[in-house]
Amino acid sequence: MTIGEISNDKILRKESEIWTDSDESDYRNKIFLPDCRLNKDFKIVPLSIWEFFQKKYGGIEIKRYYKKGYGYGAEIEATLKEF
Repeated sequence: MTIGEISNDKILRKESEIWTDSDESDYRNKIFLPDCRLNKDFKIVPLSIWEFFQKKYGGIEIKRYYKKGYGYGAEIEATLKEF
């Protein structure tokens, strides 16, 4: 079995379906499909974990940012709003 580059094609909307400036490094150009769910279809991992897998397999990163919440949690912006 050959393992190739990390691909997010199964969980992302096609670039032809959204308005984009074609900058692959811009996290705002990566929109999840409407039925994708955090922790079911994808997981958010720390940067160090992503760098390990990206170095080993390659692939394009999908950045998501979080803000420190009150108490013990954090709010993660996983699904960006479309307009």
